Amino acid sequence: MPLIHFTFGSYYRDKKYKEQTDMFLNYILLKKTLKSFTCPEFIPLISEKNSMYVPLDQWVINKQDNTITINPQKAIAPPPVDLMPFPVHMISFVNISFKKLKLWKPSEHYGKLGIAFTNDFKIRNYAKQVSYYDLLGLEKDYLVKKLNISQDFSSNNPLFHEIISYRKPSTMWEEFYTLFGQIEQSEATGYKLKKTTYSRYPIEYNFKEEKEFRIVTKKEGDFIKFNENDILAIIVPDSPTKEYIKNKLFNKWDKVPNFIIYPH
Repeated sequence: MPLIHFTFGSYYRDKKYKEQTDMFLNYILLKKTLKSFTCPEFIPLISEKNSMYVPLDQWVINKQDNTITINPQKAIAPPPVDLMPFPVHMISFVNISFKKLKLWKPSEHYGKLGIAFTNDFKIRNYAKQVSYYDLLGLEKDYLVKKLNISQDFSSNNPLFHEIISYRKPSTMWEEFYTLFGQIEQSEATGYKLKKTTYSRYPIEYNFKEEKEFRIVTKKEGDFIKFNENDILAIIVPDSPTKEYIKNKLFNKWDKVPNFIIYPH
């Protein structure tokens, strides 16, 4: 099956389709590169017995004196695991047949502009399938238990690397809005309560439907180069976008790539 990279979905969500297409051209097709970005993924930390947890809405940041107040009377029993975010540098893909694109629901989030790569490209760049976990019962997961027993949360630990790089939640749980967040501090703005980037998804969004593969890189902004033979097709939302990209690539590529108009 083709390995498809959908591009600049934030422009699609903002209905900036021309900007999305130009970014796709200028930063991917003309340069023949893919650039990694940083996304927080999570290490499940098994909660200690008899510990308590204060929901995010009970954290009050006083901007006048830059202090944090927590209402201890609102403390609750913690979830079985706390999800501790760590940055992962990645390039994301969907591994799906062209015939099934019409039923691929995540296109509503990522758009219909992408580039499909060969299986050789997938193997050469060590693209690996993501597995999905549920919050319920996660504390009993063999790898999670093994990592928590070791207490080795370093990037040099292969077990840590595996869990943080190639695992993600199965759905967008309500707990991401109510329990899991971060307090950040900077000299300019003081304390700030920051929700994870997962908060941009609606509750019950099904991540499993993404059928995600990843290339994980060492640092943010690393580039993966590709050549024209790595391309199975360029996926576009409509015929005008196809002609626009085709004309821009004229004399820039050695051959005209295949195009697929996203099925509607």
